[in-house]
Amino acid sequence: ELRQTVQLLRCSEAKLMAQRELLEQKMQENEGKEPPPVVNYEEDARSVNSM
Repeated sequence: ELRQTVQLLRCSEAKLMAQRELLEQKMQENEGKEPPPVVNYEEDARSVNSM
């Protein structure tokens, strides 16, 4: 059971490392560019106001 858990963790770690590499690549590609415009959703405003 412990071995299975270790295997699962290693698999998750590999996935996260791949995602991190992709993210770093995208950040380098977009360096210096303007961020995309933010869409203002009504639901978001409502959920924030309800707090």
